Amino acid sequence: MPITNSKTVPKAVHFDGKREMTMDQFKEWIKQFDGDADGRISRDELQQAIRSTRAWFPGWKAKRGVKAADANGDGFIDDIITKNYRMPIIYNADRKKGGPDVGKREMTMDEFKVWIMRFDKDKDGRISRDELQQAIRTTGAWFPGWKAKHGLKAADVNGNGFIDDSELESLMEFAENNLRIRKMP
Repeated sequence: MPITNSKTVPKAVHFDGKREMTMDQFKEWIKQFDGDADGRISRDELQQAIRSTRAWFPGWKAKRGVKAADANGDGFIDDIITKNYRMPIIYNADRKKGGPDVGKREMTMDEFKVWIMRFDKDKDGRISRDELQQAIRTTGAWFPGWKAKHGLKAADVNGNGFIDDSELESLMEFAENNLRIRKMP
C-alpha cells in the first residue's frame, strides 16, 4: 500500500536505480520529519523518513542509522540539520572499471580527526580499543573487533593502549589499508 502524505521523497536525479541529491536537498528533505522541531532527528523520525522512501526494514535501518550517526550518544542525530556536514563517499556503479579507490570514503586528515573523535565517548582526547571498534563498525567493515585490535596495535606507538592525537597519522594509514578510507591531500 503506497504511503500518501505530504512528506514525500524529493525529486532528485536517479542514477543506477538510486536517488542522488545534494546535501542541502537531503537536509531540506529530512527536516520535514523533525516532528518536534528541535533540530535533531530521533530514531522514530528517521524511521518515518526511511518508510517514506518505501525501503524495506525501516525500523532496523533507522536503528542502525542513529547508531552510526549519533556523535554524542544521546540517541539523536544532531549534525545533519544543524551543522555543515559533508558526506565523504565516492559513488561508482561499476566497481570493476573503477580501480582500487572506488567506494572509498575520501577524507582530509582534519576530517578524519573530527570523524574519529566522534567516538571518544569519555571525552579524554584518546581513542580506546572499544571506541575504535565502534568507529570501525560504523564503516560497515567486517570483523570490527579484530580490526580494532590490529588498528590499535598498528597505531599505538607509545604502547599505552590508547590512540593519542600524535598517533592519529598512524591510524589514518591503517584506515587507508583496512577500512576503505582514502586520505585526501
